[in-house]
Amino acid sequence: MDEYFRKALSDFSFDMASGREIAALTDKGYTVENIAKRLDYPTPLAKIQRAVWKRLLETETIVFSPKSGYIPCDFGILQREDPAEYARRLSLLNDRQREYVEGLPWEGRICYHRADHRMKEIEKRLAQSYSAYIRP
Repeated sequence: MDEYFRKALSDFSFDMASGREIAALTDKGYTVENIAKRLDYPTPLAKIQRAVWKRLLETETIVFSPKSGYIPCDFGILQREDPAEYARRLSLLNDRQREYVEGLPWEGRICYHRADHRMKEIEKRLAQSYSAYIRP
């Protein structure tokens, strides 16, 4: 019970200090790196990444089943199974695009990202530079 209380208190403290601000900045399109620079309360980067990922899932910006209007992403698979290919694809992106992709804690499976302006730019950049950038 003591560990449960500590975790609940830690989660509450995080939410009050940074969690809500991270969610709001995520909704505005800030990258993990941008969010880390803007927070008033020092927060570990991994915790920011998890909070951003959670928010993207809550808002269905990222889903795990194919949906119309979503772009399949295999970044998490590549990070784990083919780091050289992952690095090569990141090198095809501009700094802003690369910062967005690198900042997210992609899971080791295909994810589907809402085809918003940012993701369409990333898809277009990869498609122009490399014809088979996403595995079906």
